[in-house]
Amino acid sequence: MKNLVIVVFPAKEEKFEELKNTLEIALVDTRAFEGCISIDTYEDNSTNTIYLIEDWESLDNHLKLHIFLDFSSDMIKFHEISSIVHNSTVLVRHE
Repeated sequence: MKNLVIVVFPAKEEKFEELKNTLEIALVDTRAFEGCISIDTYEDNSTNTIYLIEDWESLDNHLKLHIFLDFSSDMIKFHEISSIVHNSTVLVRHE
């Protein structure tokens, strides 16, 4: 992996299915974004948590995604996510 980004989304109580559905829609454009090598999702049903394991060509590409989202309708999808999760975490390993 070139530039690893791990995002942890612990769903609010009773919102796990909604989080899964929202991420499924939102990640289509993210995976197609310039510099995205891959994004794998892992679910932990016992804790209602979804983990995204992202690999990026550069961390700049990852940051550009968030700038792009600020100016696009896709940001609505990510605002939906923020109402479903609590205390999300982002971990980064740069090559």
